[in-house]
Amino acid sequence: MPLAASHPVFALEAFDDGGGVDLYVGGNFTTIGGTAASRIAKWDGLSWSALGAGVNNAVWDMAIWDDDGSGPHAPALFVAGTFTTAGRTGDTPQPASRIAKWDGAAWIPLGAGTNNFVYALEVFDDGLGGGPALYAAGFFTQAGGANANRIAKWNGVAWSPLGGGLSGTVFDLEVLDPDASGPEPAALYAGGIFQTAGGTTANNIASWNGSAWIALGTGTDERVWTLCAHDDGAGGGTAMYVGGEFQTAGGIVSPHLSKYTPGLAGAPGTWSSLGGSPNFLVRSLAIAQLNPGASPALCIGGAFTAIGEVTASRLATWSVAPGGTQPAFQSVGAAPFDGANNLVYDVAVFDDGSLGSDAGPSLYIGGQFTTAGGHAAANVGRFGPLPPRVMTGPSPFVTTAGRAATFSVVAESLSGQSLAHQWFHNGVMLSDGPGVSGATTSSLTLANVQTTDPVADTFGYHATVSDGCGQASSAPAPLTVLCAADFNRSGATSSADLTAFLAAWFLDLGGQTLLSDIDSSGSVGSADMSVFLQFWFASLASGC
Repeated sequence: MPLAASHPVFALEAFDDGGGVDLYVGGNFTTIGGTAASRIAKWDGLSWSALGAGVNNAVWDMAIWDDDGSGPHAPALFVAGTFTTAGRTGDTPQPASRIAKWDGAAWIPLGAGTNNFVYALEVFDDGLGGGPALYAAGFFTQAGGANANRIAKWNGVAWSPLGGGLSGTVFDLEVLDPDASGPEPAALYAGGIFQTAGGTTANNIASWNGSAWIALGTGTDERVWTLCAHDDGAGGGTAMYVGGEFQTAGGIVSPHLSKYTPGLAGAPGTWSSLGGSPNFLVRSLAIAQLNPGASPALCIGGAFTAIGEVTASRLATWSVAPGGTQPAFQSVGAAPFDGANNLVYDVAVFDDGSLGSDAGPSLYIGGQFTTAGGHAAANVGRFGPLPPRVMTGPSPFVTTAGRAATFSVVAESLSGQSLAHQWFHNGVMLSDGPGVSGATTSSLTLANVQTTDPVADTFGYHATVSDGCGQASSAPAPLTVLCAADFNRSGATSSADLTAFLAAWFLDLGGQTLLSDIDSSGSVGSADMSVFLQFWFASLASGC
């Protein structure tokens, strides 16, 4: 089943609705993988499924939340965007103004919803005793019929504003706890395109501590698209990574990507660059572990084609490489099999099971592209612990009866593992035995081959190569075995073949070629004359 959506994909989320973890995909599509699905669907690793009637306009974000805490309800998937209906009651679309809940079986609106677009959702406990709640942000000015400037809180029953809210559109929300279980409280960060938060100057980014808005220094000089809390392993603890269209953050030149480290015990926070920058906007940030045993990486998606000194097609990582001590930028895959050919909107981690139980999860990307990793992938694609790659496949082999034939394959493991090989003939697995050697190596040798019926050898010989991350196959190569007595390749045996052989034999005695090395000894002598004459007389009597 292909990973292909009819229109852009904006949001990805792994969620267990009671039947196991699936990947939920939201956007503006109406079909995905050939399945009709209105703006949202789920992928179980084998097939796509619609979520009832879906929603009537784009999905921009999703979040998982248990809205009754220790109550009987299971965690549900909350979905936000530009839609006004979600699901149906009979044949009638059910109103759901820009936000709705999917409980695994049905769509449920969240009160009156909002009066305009919702672009971001996040679950946050403000520490005031009410427990975790769902926060929604976007372009709206009302939530549940009450004033709420661009951001509001849903406690499972009712909507409430966050102080004076924000003066412009919010595109992302993220929670950061600077000292994990320490005394510093967690805060909710909002990024977008605004000038004030709660009436205080806050350029495009601010944090909410449960009772007040706080500016992050001088903020950024242009819009913030995405936020992600991450500890890069360099010893500085968890910080907020910020991506967007800006050139400066906190007054520091840091195009499109920057890092904000909050201060502890009342100290101000600090902005810093990552020592290199993308050459165009960053649209998504997420944490992923791409290979077994590797450190978690910050995955970066957007519209860039280079980041720092690294060529990277709209997708890259920031992490400490094995054996290293400092994080660095890396592409995802190697050109021309890296990234995507156009904008990446979101990234998510999901183990679809397709690479085996030991391979680990894959990185899925959503956006507005037609290829991912060098392969066709309409708006949704997958990267993961990469299977091996065949560099050079076997070549067609032409020889004469009685000689040996050899097929070889060159492959590499993209995850640094050892490779296992297996050869096949016409789709049937080979094993070492009489006339066959190297069936589980990179080179297959066939001894004493005989005239082959071309129809029976339509598919020829091919090899599979595999490691712990998957398998790849070479293209098949045919074996053509010619009659040794038909030396001039006319299709029939006659005196002309004897004349041609004698001419070649005398030349080869002088070291010219090995064309007359009929016995495949590596040299030409009387033994070749004897073998050829045996073939020639036999073919005159009974044909090749």
